[in-house]
Amino acid sequence: MTRGETVGARSVAKFRYSARGLVARLSTLASLEHGNLGEARSGKVRYGSGKIGRFRLAHAKRVVSSQVGTTAVANLCLMGLGLLTGTLGARLLGPSGRGQLAAIQLWPMTAVALGSGGLQEAMVYYCGRHREQSRRIATTSIVLLLAISPVLMVLGYLVMPRLLAAEPATVVRQAQLYMVIVPVLFVVFAGLNVLRALSDFRVWNSLRLALPAGYACVLLFAIPMHAHRVTWVAFGYFGWAAVLLILAVWIFRHRLHGTAGFDTRYVRPLTRCGALSVSANAPASLNQRLDQMVIGAFLPPRLLGLYAVGVTWSMAVTPLSNAFSQVILPRLAGAHDAREAGERLCRASRVVAAATGVVALVLLAVSPVAVRLLFGPAFVPAIPTTLVLVLAAALFGMNTFYEEALRGLGRPGLAATAEFAGLFVTVPALYLLLPRAGILGAAIASFLAYGTVLGALVGLLWTRAGLRPGRLFVMHMSDTRELISRGQSDV
Repeated sequence: MTRGETVGARSVAKFRYSARGLVARLSTLASLEHGNLGEARSGKVRYGSGKIGRFRLAHAKRVVSSQVGTTAVANLCLMGLGLLTGTLGARLLGPSGRGQLAAIQLWPMTAVALGSGGLQEAMVYYCGRHREQSRRIATTSIVLLLAISPVLMVLGYLVMPRLLAAEPATVVRQAQLYMVIVPVLFVVFAGLNVLRALSDFRVWNSLRLALPAGYACVLLFAIPMHAHRVTWVAFGYFGWAAVLLILAVWIFRHRLHGTAGFDTRYVRPLTRCGALSVSANAPASLNQRLDQMVIGAFLPPRLLGLYAVGVTWSMAVTPLSNAFSQVILPRLAGAHDAREAGERLCRASRVVAAATGVVALVLLAVSPVAVRLLFGPAFVPAIPTTLVLVLAAALFGMNTFYEEALRGLGRPGLAATAEFAGLFVTVPALYLLLPRAGILGAAIASFLAYGTVLGALVGLLWTRAGLRPGRLFVMHMSDTRELISRGQSDV
């Protein structure tokens, strides 16, 4: 065993499995962004004093600003690709076909999101903390993910007829076969996630466009087809995901460090860290997906197709809030003290809230026309639902930001508490509203749930972190001046 492996093993053995310890150690990412490996290993970030200290602080701000900027641009590209694929899918398949496609993909994608046991997030953490062993950690994580996959595939195959009881038999059979995509996406997403762990945001932002871009090509190839379009689109996406396995292998071979191999020393830390992560993320994923799950189980495919188009359009609200969410955790974890972390959070929160509100108002104004023009007259009945979903998406974007902020403050359990509060609203709201108002009732249920989560998050930040709502939402002139100065410096 090499000296580096011995040090890595000792670090793993000494790791404390508390939620606060998990998040506090993510300051490693912030330290590594500054190029200070020694401080990263100690978990302490000090900028120093004098000219050198001011230079390092200014460099840190430029790094974070650059990460937010490139991630925001990538999110805008993802939004554009999402609108393109949503438009093509709606035009090619119509409401019923779009609903059948959503039904085929819904549960396999849910299995990918929830069935990993948090191992993807655990891999990101450990690869970021022990970069010299990142290839060994990634290999161990993938072996564990592939071991989970057969269980998920068999379980999905068996319960799919009940989960899609309102869908045609052909759709149910295709959804059962589609469970094969689970191990493929596990490996593809692992390849992308290790880039985040290594703070390689430029490559990560570039490569995560590959999957939706390939999906757009699949839809373009489906244009001349007149039959079996739903099957072609669904399994064409699967084929493209399989091709991207080559990309994942390239990342593992050329971007990671150390030797490959399954290391039993990392099994327990990875699974323990993953359990902490999934306990916090599972309620959020259920709040996000439960509406479509229930619609797929009880309503005809046409209504699921209308609802899916509304969801696609409403996600145009979230690129900026997502960009801030993806960098706020290491930014807060790397703060000197709680006061500095609170100031960073409040400043970012005001910008995110103002920008999200403006974008939501613009989308509300243009949605009636945009839905008709982009998706076609057949989707006009989805306009009322879409308007409610735009408001719900704005709340969802803010929730994601505050949940990542709570993790950066060392309070990940509070994020889970807020999402559980939303889940307690989602279930009865769907039960009461879906039979009476159909997909509009499902949209209202989502809006109420996300609003409950946001209220809980803001209340927890106030009572547990001392951050009053006014500090989180009311813009200051200094915020405007800083945005202008950063924009000028970027130019």
